Amino acid sequence: MKEQGRDPHAELTTAIIETFGPPTAATGTRRIHTVLTRQGWQVAKKRCSR
Repeated sequence: MKEQGRDPHAELTTAIIETFGPPTAATGTRRIHTVLTRQGWQVAKKRCSR
């Protein structure tokens, strides 16, 4: 059974916030995906858009 209330991507979300700060219009999905990939993360483009 799936655990309720737990984010399976919490580490990734934290890395995005630490790198880019709070979400803004200037922080695009392509930019986030590119930077995270260069940092060594394996992340899908769709995950970055969320």
